[in-house]
Amino acid sequence: MPLSQPLDQFPLWALFIATTVAFLLAVEVGFRMGRYRRSRRAGDQKPQVGSVMAASLALLAFFLAFTFSMADSRFDDRKKLVLEEP
Repeated sequence: MPLSQPLDQFPLWALFIATTVAFLLAVEVGFRMGRYRRSRRAGDQKPQVGSVMAASLALLAFFLAFTFSMADSRFDDRKKLVLEEP
């Protein structure tokens, strides 16, 4: 019986462990690169954490507004259908 996907031959727990290890490795590499770059940077430069945080929060607000808009329209449709029910 041929497998439909190449990852079907691996057990789910092995994929979970491999994904978790890959994520933790990426976090560690990013941390070490950041620490290295910070040590080599001149003291007068400030990190741009504020602008990155603002952009992330703006994107989160956009997603929340879009989600609530979809939920509100679905609620209105359901309410209208319940009221029209004989």
